Amino acid sequence: MKKKMCCLLAIGIFTITGCQSTQKQRVIYPPHYNTISVHEGLYCSAFAKVGAAGKGIAKNEASAKARDEMRRLINIKIKKVIINFAKTIGVEDEQTIDSIFTTVSMQAIESIGSLYSKKDYYDEANNANKFYVFMAFDDDMVTRMAESIKNTVSKIMKKETALWENFQAKNGQSELDKEVAKEFGGNKIVELCTFD
Repeated sequence: MKKKMCCLLAIGIFTITGCQSTQKQRVIYPPHYNTISVHEGLYCSAFAKVGAAGKGIAKNEASAKARDEMRRLINIKIKKVIINFAKTIGVEDEQTIDSIFTTVSMQAIESIGSLYSKKDYYDEANNANKFYVFMAFDDDMVTRMAESIKNTVSKIMKKETALWENFQAKNGQSELDKEVAKEFGGNKIVELCTFD
């Protein structure tokens, strides 16, 4: 019972706080639970009720919901990078910014594919009959995504003469590195309790 309560507490924290957490947070847990370190804003959870189709379908549904949420969270971070970076190099045209964002987002998500850490937990306490899925990116995945963002932006800049001139004149590579580090750097880590 204690194990289930800790898992539900952890799931509640995942669901309620998601990427809202701005401070390092730690959940107290019994020795047989894992503490995991994840990048802030790059983890989520989802659940699905187990119906007549069975646990497998519920697990797939919860996984699909979590993947969609991860894509949404990644896009929020990429959007921040692109908007802030564009401002620093003097790009103000919204259509240009949206075009850069769309290309960068597509490439970044493609670069990581389905590479994420995933844990699931079936809760049958009090007839809950729910499958929970927790997803997060580890350091390697975040590094890969950050590199993909920087490479894609640089390629876009080189294709447009005016953008490339701004990029070079305003020390664009350094500014891009700073913005990517803000959102995908290793300095924003939260610790969470999760189930085995």
